Amino acid sequence: MNANALLEMYEKVADAPDAVGKLRQFVLDLAVRGKLVAQDPEEGSGSTLLGRVTQALRGARPPATHEGEGDLTAPFELAENWTWTRLGDICSKTGSGSTPRGGSAAYKSSGIPFLRSQNVYDDALRLMDVAYIDEQTHARMAGTAVMPDDLLLNITGGSIGRCSLIPKAFDQANISQHVAIIRPAVPGMSAYMHCLIRSPFFQSFVIDEQTGAGRGGLPKNRMDRIPVPLPPLAEQYRIVEKVDELMALCDQLEAARTKREAARDRIAAASLARLNAPDPDTFQADARFALNVLPALSARHDQVKQLRQTILNLAVRGKLVPQHIGSGDKTLAISSISESGSGYGEFEIPKGWRWATLSELGSLRGGGTPSKDRPDFWNGSFPWVSPKDMKKDYLDGAQMSITDRALAESTVRLIPSGSILFVVRGMILAHSFPVGLSTVCVFWSKRPPIPVQSGQAFWSKAATRSGPFRPGVSDDWVSWCACVRSV
Repeated sequence: MNANALLEMYEKVADAPDAVGKLRQFVLDLAVRGKLVAQDPEEGSGSTLLGRVTQALRGARPPATHEGEGDLTAPFELAENWTWTRLGDICSKTGSGSTPRGGSAAYKSSGIPFLRSQNVYDDALRLMDVAYIDEQTHARMAGTAVMPDDLLLNITGGSIGRCSLIPKAFDQANISQHVAIIRPAVPGMSAYMHCLIRSPFFQSFVIDEQTGAGRGGLPKNRMDRIPVPLPPLAEQYRIVEKVDELMALCDQLEAARTKREAARDRIAAASLARLNAPDPDTFQADARFALNVLPALSARHDQVKQLRQTILNLAVRGKLVPQHIGSGDKTLAISSISESGSGYGEFEIPKGWRWATLSELGSLRGGGTPSKDRPDFWNGSFPWVSPKDMKKDYLDGAQMSITDRALAESTVRLIPSGSILFVVRGMILAHSFPVGLSTVCVFWSKRPPIPVQSGQAFWSKAATRSGPFRPGVSDDWVSWCACVRSV
């Protein structure tokens, strides 16, 4: 692959999420499959290099064993001068670090860097918050001392698979139990191995080989048996050089994308701001501009969300469709609203519209929660709606359900289908206001046993964290009120 081919591919996927990140992975995948640079028979073979590795390891450590594994099965076809081996068969050292005696109490304000998973990144070590240990502790942990050209691999937790190549000029350090050292047996192999470990091929083995519950980990015996596609050493150098060239190009593409996204965000923010606080004199021109640049405003998920908010905002301001007063005045449908309602307005509304409060349009009700100490109240046939169900616009069911006995003996409350349900208390209100329109009945108070049909649902009081609203007018107004949910 050359720079022109990468640029051509980027143009095809430029607006896809993490386009540059996917290109980086594609480059690494080509590299370890022998597809990035041409093979040269005069450079030798991977088998010859493997022989050098075997010679270097003779007497240095016991031969690696792979319990429960037979002959290595090739994951994919290699070039003629490449060969398959295993990670443990080409390294003079693999394995994790350990915890200093006394744990974090052994950390010092200066001394020998003690590298943890938060210091290990694919591009380099990050030492802003590095811990330190003293010389005596470092000497006791000599078996996990870090050397130049070592590879450090995170083997636990959410950062599992991140890998740093230690620079040749690095002084000294030690590692925690969440980090493993991978030390190739032959000098010059580390840079190619760094490409390999970051590749999708190797990373798939890291994820598949995790063990344990919760905080998964990659034990040494499983790490050692990961297959390695091994090219001759001279080709490794050419692969690394090409990878570095293309990664530098990816850096430029990423910078250009960031600049373009910043410009797009500024255009989107300015356009939507004009629509969210419309100026009657310029609204038509502002709306026309926003429609013309709509593809640029809605390329990302967060931009689509902002656009939805703007559409709903326009709807409740009477700016989304033209008004036809002669076809009927909707104020007739809510003639019971007091004249004082005209004082509620926060912005100018079209002729024929009225301001009102929710209490004037319908009734507000709380919910009810059957006792959790009564198993006979739960896991019945009737859905019971709680705040955790409030993740979609239309509610036709729930994650939990209650029984006939709960209907008769608890404080669940019946809310008719077509009611608007919303959360009115809780930490979620700091960033959002969950609202949904019920398409089935929900229960809101203790009442005598009544006939109910399968498909009805129930509304939880959830410690009064939720509340429904039932419009007291036509179905048209039910749909209208649902639009208000995101404004």
